[in-house]
Amino acid sequence: MLELRTLLGAIPLAVAVAVACPAAVSAQTAPARESHRMTLPKGTLLAQGFIEVNLSADNVIKPVSLSPDIWYGLNDDLSLGLVHSAPGSGGFYGGVGTSLCLTGEDNGCGAGVYHNLGLDARYNLLEGVLPLAVDGGVFISDFDPFLLALKVGLVGKWQGPIAVIFNPNLSVGITERDAGNEEVFSLPLATMYEITPKISVGLQTGIVLPFTDVGNLWRIPLSVGGRFLITGGIWAEAAFTLPAVAGGDGITNGFDARVLTVGGGVVL
Repeated sequence: MLELRTLLGAIPLAVAVAVACPAAVSAQTAPARESHRMTLPKGTLLAQGFIEVNLSADNVIKPVSLSPDIWYGLNDDLSLGLVHSAPGSGGFYGGVGTSLCLTGEDNGCGAGVYHNLGLDARYNLLEGVLPLAVDGGVFISDFDPFLLALKVGLVGKWQGPIAVIFNPNLSVGITERDAGNEEVFSLPLATMYEITPKISVGLQTGIVLPFTDVGNLWRIPLSVGGRFLITGGIWAEAAFTLPAVAGGDGITNGFDARVLTVGGGVVL
């Protein structure tokens, strides 16, 4: 059965915890008696990928990108990840042009094909009804110029009739700070509802607050989507995102900016 803990954005990793631990996955079971974690069981490998398609006004399929993530449970308390996707990096669905940008420089990719590489880790703090883990790592959002940042945050879930998932995190720019690679606070918040043991739907919102020029660059994303459990260890998912349903004057707000994300994964 598919765990409610994971749909949109905040915790793509946690879907593997659900698939790998089927005894602790349903909202209809008694969560107080279950052992929930936000990390993978020891020896568990998760591979997932996302196709991200820009559907914004005047820029449809400009760009399209492919973003794979790989996570491994080093032990029950520590999971390590090589991540490229927007959900894996900052917690929000709706990124586009990350990792392998497929449509070329003239169609939204900018210079180069490969962007956004991260080495991430999650360490278990609490388990049970309100599992919690530290989430942090080193991220390179671009190679030319070389944009290096550190991320530190938390990831957790409250399980009731619906699941509430949260992933507050702070990105601290290390290089090229004069070029805008500075601090950004992100607070992804998601809810999920299990329709059947195989089908879940969810909604994600939250806020993104750059420390510089926050009045012009703050934004509130909004995503809706669903996930389908194909087999015990394979799933598919899709999400439609408005990256800034509201925001500052320096960004494109409302329905003009929109992204479709289609993905899936496997747990081994």
